[in-house]
Amino acid sequence: MTLLASACGQREQGIPLAAASTPVNRHNAPAVPNSVDATRFLTQPCAALVPSQLQVLELDSPGVPDTDSSEAHYSGPACTWYRGGLPRGMVAFGTANKNGLADIYRAHEDGQFSGYWVETTVDGYPAVFTSSVDDRRQGFCSLITGISDTMTMLVSRDLTVGQDACEPALRTTSLILKTLRGG
Repeated sequence: MTLLASACGQREQGIPLAAASTPVNRHNAPAVPNSVDATRFLTQPCAALVPSQLQVLELDSPGVPDTDSSEAHYSGPACTWYRGGLPRGMVAFGTANKNGLADIYRAHEDGQFSGYWVETTVDGYPAVFTSSVDDRRQGFCSLITGISDTMTMLVSRDLTVGQDACEPALRTTSLILKTLRGG
């Protein structure tokens, strides 16, 4: 072991050693196989769903963006869509999670998201249904999806008591991923 360590530490004259980088602890979070670039949606998060998609999801257009609040500056830009004057859908791009889904898994290991934690995938992207409170019976569901190894996307749906909001959250996420991929 000492021989290997000393051999790795040697360098030839004039050739600098590459800086050692510490690998990110993934906390058992799956890697994102096909990253999508959400940069263009960070200033216009409501563009993540186009009018025809909003119609399918029964959400009113346009959405209400949040790019300047303290919450948006802390965790990332978001958009809320309404139906009948009530908030029924939301997307937030997790720019504060520099390690993407690995940060969400670490938070779960640390006791956050104790309400529910159900791992899944959406169109091949790793995701988890999760919240600190289990309010799914009240018609609310959150889904966090890894869109790259450095960014997550939170989608929540808020329906009426007794309705399953997780399937609509999954469908909403799928449609947003389609938009993000340019489709």
